Amino acid sequence: MKQILQSPLHLIAANKKRAADTVAPVVSTIIIQGTESGAKPTLEALHNQEFSNFETIIVKEGTVGSRLKEIVRNRPDTSLYQSPYNLNLCRARNLAAQNARGQYLLFIDENAWLHRTALGKLVDAMKSEAETGIAGPLILSPDGTLKSIGMKVNEFGRPFANRDVFSPDIELIDPVFSIPSSIFMIEKQLFYSLSGFDELCVHGLEDTDLCWRAKLMGRKTVVNPWSIAYHDGDNSEATGDYLEHRNSLRMLIKNYGSLRAATGSLRFVKTSIVKSFKSLLALKPRSFFEYWRALLWNLMMLPDSIRQRRRVQRRRRLNDKSVLENMHTEADSTDEQRSKPAA
Repeated sequence: MKQILQSPLHLIAANKKRAADTVAPVVSTIIIQGTESGAKPTLEALHNQEFSNFETIIVKEGTVGSRLKEIVRNRPDTSLYQSPYNLNLCRARNLAAQNARGQYLLFIDENAWLHRTALGKLVDAMKSEAETGIAGPLILSPDGTLKSIGMKVNEFGRPFANRDVFSPDIELIDPVFSIPSSIFMIEKQLFYSLSGFDELCVHGLEDTDLCWRAKLMGRKTVVNPWSIAYHDGDNSEATGDYLEHRNSLRMLIKNYGSLRAATGSLRFVKTSIVKSFKSLLALKPRSFFEYWRALLWNLMMLPDSIRQRRRVQRRRRLNDKSVLENMHTEADSTDEQRSKPAA
């Protein structure tokens, strides 16, 4: 993971059991903490898990208060790291993963929490087949309404929630294209081999991109619908227009095969230009500028995107046809968004 070695984290506090480093846990749970007490429900839910063979890594930017240090010291196998830099979410997660000892990594947002059986069922999903590399839970809103059972994507990589009805006797939902990074489990060695999250996919589509790259390597992404989690916030499908446009095009350039990358990128650019002028005619100048800002960003970052593309294409085992089988049309995603219940 060469891209993230320049900004080390500093260990601030750790439970004594963690310091002993005797037997490596099965799972390393990683929480990027934005506020001093923001992850309290997340930590409490982890503390109550039936599956107990895990460690917790918390990353906090800026000042770390005594209250947070005390919380860490009172929880088994928990470590607190501080960053002296302002990190984006992907960079913070990548850095935290370097300090993980578990076989699997579970990234969980500070506004998400697990049902008491969820962690064990995610581990079961990861062990279900040798090809399984990424697993996620069924995600509910705090009021119990369904948010997603994994994510579908269209041909431009835009994600939208899967809410398809599943049979009560089904054990795993396979395949799904991606898992929201709000609650996201991945095999650690796979994560390392993929060089982690793309740190330029700031605030959106980093999960879709990582799942796409894993899929190209022949690794499966699955959902265990009996692993229940809650998320009090938006999933990856809501990233903001600029970042969604920007990150989508970068994904196409990196992850499609040569012909599809060229034709898909051209179609994306054409579609963006058409939509930008429609926005202007609809008296939405902000949307107009966001489309063009995203295109210009990708033009500036094209050399880096091509370098990353070479890395992805060298490791791929599957062709575009196998990936496209799991994608949906623009109309599918539009229909899904229209049918989405109000938040």
